[in-house]
Amino acid sequence: MGTYSRLLYIEYCSMTHLSQEQQKEVFEVVFSVSLGIPITEAVSKAKNLPDDAVEKLDLLWKHPVPVFDIADNGFPQDYEITPEAENRLRDQGGA
Repeated sequence: MGTYSRLLYIEYCSMTHLSQEQQKEVFEVVFSVSLGIPITEAVSKAKNLPDDAVEKLDLLWKHPVPVFDIADNGFPQDYEITPEAENRLRDQGGA
């Protein structure tokens, strides 16, 4: 499985609340499609996926940049550590 397929799997699983069994099925679908099996055929074998799985996975495959990616706040540039936190990190060997 290529890097893009792994990222697609991670993105879909992170945006959809799935059981462990459903995550396995998503992996099997993504792996199958990465081998050239049509998505509708690959999903037809997965019995426990959400109803919109084909639509969302197909949309993810069509876009090289994550479609559903949400920009999160970057690390603050003006971060200041408290003396207590600095001592704690130093005691743990982190500073």
